[in-house]
Amino acid sequence: MSARRILWIAAASFAIAPGCVTVNVYFPAAEVERAADVIVREIRPEGVAPPVEAPSPGAAGPSLHATLAALLWAAPAQAAEGGIDMEIDTPLLRKIRASLKARYASLLPYYEKGIIGEVWNGEAAIRSLDGVERQEVGKVRTLAADEVRDRKAMYAEIARANGIDASRVPEIGRIFGKKFIEKLRPGFWYRDAKDVWRRREKDKPPEI
Repeated sequence: MSARRILWIAAASFAIAPGCVTVNVYFPAAEVERAADVIVREIRPEGVAPPVEAPSPGAAGPSLHATLAALLWAAPAQAAEGGIDMEIDTPLLRKIRASLKARYASLLPYYEKGIIGEVWNGEAAIRSLDGVERQEVGKVRTLAADEVRDRKAMYAEIARANGIDASRVPEIGRIFGKKFIEKLRPGFWYRDAKDVWRRREKDKPPEI
């Protein structure tokens, strides 16, 4: 019996095995990256260019340069959202995304002060508690812990919903971590893969 036929029989036997759970051995990195781009833009709306205000009566409209800039900024998000070949809209994912988006208003002041920052592995972490009032420390710790909990749950649910093996969840986290860091405002902090805290610089790619 040829080696090719042996492999075919083995594959067929696996495919018809009762109770078999399909798990993707291939890791869809490009699809995860597109999904991360859409989700991070949703839960971190400041990463999207502000809308162009309508001109008042008699006022000059926006310049061609401004209009083109707004369209070019919006295009990647629209293209990514239309081209995602992954399940990112399960009931649990909708709940987690809503939770992350709602929490950001409370986290933002601590990002601005450099107290909390992004982490290369897709989590968020406390960078420093300097300047935080004693009675506020517990709030900061709870916010950071809740954020990490939701993010981990989101990565795990993306894997489950798309048949990705649970062992690849950290890879999903790293892809999201890159997107979170890329969307940071200049001046906000992030921790790279060498556990070094860095400040996001304007017009310069982050060193992750």
